[in-house]
Amino acid sequence: MKVMPCLYNRWHDSRFDYGGTYMINIRQDWTPQLEYVRALVAPLANDPVVLIWDLCNEPQCATGANTAEETALEVRWLSTVAQWVREAGARQPITIGTMFAANIEATAAACDVLCGHPYVREAAGLPPVIAESAALRQKHGKPFLVNECIPGCFDDQKRADLARAYVDQLSAAGFGWMGWALREGKAISTRAAIVWMGTESQRRLPSLLSPRRVACVPAWSSP
Repeated sequence: MKVMPCLYNRWHDSRFDYGGTYMINIRQDWTPQLEYVRALVAPLANDPVVLIWDLCNEPQCATGANTAEETALEVRWLSTVAQWVREAGARQPITIGTMFAANIEATAAACDVLCGHPYVREAAGLPPVIAESAALRQKHGKPFLVNECIPGCFDDQKRADLARAYVDQLSAAGFGWMGWALREGKAISTRAAIVWMGTESQRRLPSLLSPRRVACVPAWSSP
């Protein structure tokens, strides 16, 4: 078994990940982040247990959520982080686990391996997404990894059927893949007891929530 360290997470807020990775933080001086990257990467630069370095979980590049200026800034930041990882001596490949084709395309130059999160709710929606990913793999001449897939569903049978479709189709396409939260767990995003964010969830799971935290389930885990 090998690991894929993830250096940053675009979904966190300003209280996490050395100031977070939202635009307000990316606009600041990046230099202090260099020591964080070096301290983590350098000791593991030749460690065979590390399969690949994931620079950032789901950056928002080119999704329409960012302005053109913000997209360019985020791509430049990710390219800088990739440079730091390589300068720290990493012998393992670099990827960026992100969402759709536009995100993957925006950051492809910084990656040794392309990486996508193809969440669709119906098996019929998978073939065009896989074809799009295969086209990117061919265009850039780089391997393609899926390190998040298989959306949740409160109906166990539907979830099992969709998981089977994902496994069969991704494997047939030659993509490496890892399923997201294949079992119910104690984490907020894997609790079947939580229906949606808000006061009802807070009343039902008080032990998991602090006064400043709100329970939420990702959009793909709807009933």
